[in-house]
Amino acid sequence: MPRLSAIDRERAIGRLQAGNRLTAIANVMGVATSTICRLWTRFQASGSTRDGARSGRPRVTTARQDRVIYRQHLRQPFLPATETSRNTVNRLVRSMRDRCQALVNANGGHTRY
Repeated sequence: MPRLSAIDRERAIGRLQAGNRLTAIANVMGVATSTICRLWTRFQASGSTRDGARSGRPRVTTARQDRVIYRQHLRQPFLPATETSRNTVNRLVRSMRDRCQALVNANGGHTRY
């Protein structure tokens, strides 16, 4: 099902306020009746048709790491993407561990900086 744009949501609310039925509006806009019903309920509760905030899943990699993973995948296109990302992340973790160990060794084995 297509997502309703902000203009379409406003039009749907306008039609509901004008007295049109939920099913008629849903058929004209090409969406499910439940979509229009939820939109109407949200409008009555908040007075707005804007999308609510979504929590989403937190990012695990940075944009730079994503680009590295993408380039690695282009170099080895038949390697599964999960293995490519795992190898890249493991390499980054190993390099960070090596950097920390080098810092400790440079400070005479002490962890204070």
